[in-house]
Amino acid sequence: KETEQQLQFLSNYDRLTGLANRTQFREHLHKSLTLARLNREKVALLMIDLDRFKPINDTLGHPIGDLVLQRIANRLRLAARDGDIVARIGGDEFAIIAFGLGNPDAATTVAERVVEILSRPMIIEGNVVEISGSVGVGMAPDHGSDPDALVQHADIALYSAKHGGKQTYRLFEPRLMEAIQRRRSLEASLRRASMRNEFRIVYQPVFSSAQGEITGAEALLRWTCPQHGEISPTEFIPIAEELGLVSRIGSDVLRRACKDAAGWPEHIDLAVNVSPVQLLDPRLPQTVSQALADSGLAPERLELEITETALLNNDEAALRTLTHIRDQGVRISLDDFGTGYSSLSYLHRFPISRIKIDKSFVQKLPDDVGSASIVRAIAQLGSSLSMKITAEGIETDSQLSFIQEQGCDEVQGFLTGRPIAPADFLLLAGR
Repeated sequence: KETEQQLQFLSNYDRLTGLANRTQFREHLHKSLTLARLNREKVALLMIDLDRFKPINDTLGHPIGDLVLQRIANRLRLAARDGDIVARIGGDEFAIIAFGLGNPDAATTVAERVVEILSRPMIIEGNVVEISGSVGVGMAPDHGSDPDALVQHADIALYSAKHGGKQTYRLFEPRLMEAIQRRRSLEASLRRASMRNEFRIVYQPVFSSAQGEITGAEALLRWTCPQHGEISPTEFIPIAEELGLVSRIGSDVLRRACKDAAGWPEHIDLAVNVSPVQLLDPRLPQTVSQALADSGLAPERLELEITETALLNNDEAALRTLTHIRDQGVRISLDDFGTGYSSLSYLHRFPISRIKIDKSFVQKLPDDVGSASIVRAIAQLGSSLSMKITAEGIETDSQLSFIQEQGCDEVQGFLTGRPIAPADFLLLAGR
């Protein structure tokens, strides 16, 4: 009889946390929706996914990860109301079925409580563990009266929360479905574009601040999706990173750009952006070396642009990679400077030869006192460290004048030159 009871428990409850398992969750959801339909009540389904759980398993080990999941289960019981069903439906995926709700506000109140309680740090066997959760909320009958439809819509809301910055919640609405469909369509098109090399490169000229002559160009990636038209890099590059395509795309851009730059006058340099994912690829130095060898471009004419955020979590690996690249004679610049975190320590530790002042500061010049002070300080810092300074995003004469007064070496932006096709840049460069 004890064995039967134990088997009954295991068939309905998660062994690690004691919460309802996926099977029991589906049964409860079906019963809840049936009762809600008879009583004309609303039921909320909260789908919960932990943020940053995998690194805990990877760094602290699975036994600590299991203790974290048990603590999370207890917190979810506290966040739920009496009578609500809390379930573990996957590795770090949970759900709450909330009954007897009058309106969506009552469901979002539970969701807010879940997000808040999961974000509190916990100490487990001497380790401080910081974790958070994203929540998607579906309401019955508003967002579906059968279990499959409600789960699907709550999942779509969860997906939106995860891609909206995490540690937040979203209530399902029809436009989220459109966003998901667009995203899936872009994913499929990106895979095809990567296989067929359907991306374009344009070049934004960089000018000497003092003489006004062209000194270089930044290679920028462009993509026209067959279904959705021109897609901004800020939208398709993160998708390419998630799909594991960005290293392949980045290698192709580097190879093509080096080949183009080899045909420019020798005093004009090339700058190519490197994504955080590329920077973690140990093959990057070899990719750079191969692109230079195949094109015949001199290494000192190539500059790789990285962002501060690329250095955040894997600075030792990044340091090794950048040092290998610097030893080839290629220069490294720090893009979007001032928008990250440990700027000064990066300048000290990494082989950086140029700072690019982020356009968010430049575009407020010269009237915004704070931005003017930051730009002035960065220019002085670069001068004292013998680093070149480039100001990007210049759109007005007054911005250009201010930058010139601060002694910045080079400028780029719509005022001085918009991104143009390779053939047009070749004409502009003088050949």
